[in-house]
Amino acid sequence: MRNIVISGSASGIGLATKELLESQGDKVIGIDLKDADIEADLSDLAQRKSAIEQVIEVTGNSVDAMVLCAGLSGLFAPADTTLSVNYFGSVDLFDGLLPAMQGRPNACAIGLVSNSAQFGIDYDDPRVITGSGVWKNLKYGACLAEIVFVWKSKVARGARHTWQKIL
Repeated sequence: MRNIVISGSASGIGLATKELLESQGDKVIGIDLKDADIEADLSDLAQRKSAIEQVIEVTGNSVDAMVLCAGLSGLFAPADTTLSVNYFGSVDLFDGLLPAMQGRPNACAIGLVSNSAQFGIDYDDPRVITGSGVWKNLKYGACLAEIVFVWKSKVARGARHTWQKIL
């Protein structure tokens, strides 16, 4: 039985993934605002740290996989909250749980982002930097593009990665 951590496990892709993996016999540790094994607001640094500590405790410091798919739409949440959940929620969980994956056979991490990550963003545009008005959606896209960049840079820095089918 594998220990798999899923952020955003209470709805959408996270819930569907959780249900599928549990049906295959995996132990899934879900993280979400509510209706999860670990309830945490990933927009809050202290709660992100607490979620990491709880995962370490529940799994005995042995994580086989993480599926980081908690996220907010740039349309329905304030820009700072969206940034905190989508970027820091993903990156902090990855960094905090990576040591628990060391030495685990076939360990893997999956980070999901919206297709908005593909759109070109002018990072120097002050409207993007401040996320003001209708431009807050560009801040959302910039946040997602940055997540993709961070994930790629972590791989480029020499982390051993093996692509495998976990579903």
